[in-house]
Amino acid sequence: MKTRKLVAAISAVLVGTAVLSGGVFAKGKPTVELGNNLSFAAKIVGGGGPALRLACSTIPTAPSGPECTQFPGYWCQKTAAVWQAACDNTATTANVTATWGANLLGEAEALKAGRPIRVEMVLTESGGPAENPGYVVVNLTPTLEDRLSTYGTDGTEQFTDYTVYDNGAKLKIEQCENVSCQVIIKTILPDATATAELNSLGNIVYGYNWGTKGKTNAPAAGIYKLTFTAKNTTIMSAPGAQNCAEGENCTYVIITVSPGGSGGGKPPGAGEGE
Repeated sequence: MKTRKLVAAISAVLVGTAVLSGGVFAKGKPTVELGNNLSFAAKIVGGGGPALRLACSTIPTAPSGPECTQFPGYWCQKTAAVWQAACDNTATTANVTATWGANLLGEAEALKAGRPIRVEMVLTESGGPAENPGYVVVNLTPTLEDRLSTYGTDGTEQFTDYTVYDNGAKLKIEQCENVSCQVIIKTILPDATATAELNSLGNIVYGYNWGTKGKTNAPAAGIYKLTFTAKNTTIMSAPGAQNCAEGENCTYVIITVSPGGSGGGKPPGAGEGE
């Protein structure tokens, strides 16, 4: 029955009904949106972190409040509905795996000059038990652009490694002479405190929008080194990327931005965030 209701609701979207990200279909200006709910178990190291809807607690809070208007049986992000995965803010350190956004790695779509580039990083605890409770959030309108999509949960539990927030972590962007990056031509972003948000899936993601202040700020063609440096945590691995030299608690990627074109690269984890 739930499947038939979900299909019917998506069909309404396909025939041109306007959608607000809170899951209510309407015309005119969107209403003020509430924040996303934490859905992946999280470990906050050193304080701070993105704003949570509920107080940090190792005991998860099951979904409650109004169900999605168009998706009965689901509670939607950015509505009055609330839930929260397990959250631990007592740790002073953690070993982590550092995962760069997929658009910056390997066989990703080419990055083009003149277009913004989304830089993302997710830290997950390395070596800890993968039994930390949270809730599965899904895209209920997968045919829409991600920024217009509605995300929600039916309360199904998930058990994962902790996603880790490291207060005071840094991001740096430099332009290199060549792919070895032994010679730095220019510093685009000096070591800056990395900021994090709760994405639509309810995971903590560090994010930086490079080149969103207009053409003069947009990435130019060239070779760049992006470096993420941890503060309170220890980076154990960085899949698909490079670890810095011994004694340097950081990871980096070297990317090539090609001349011109209309694409800035596929956002990391497309369909997973804002």
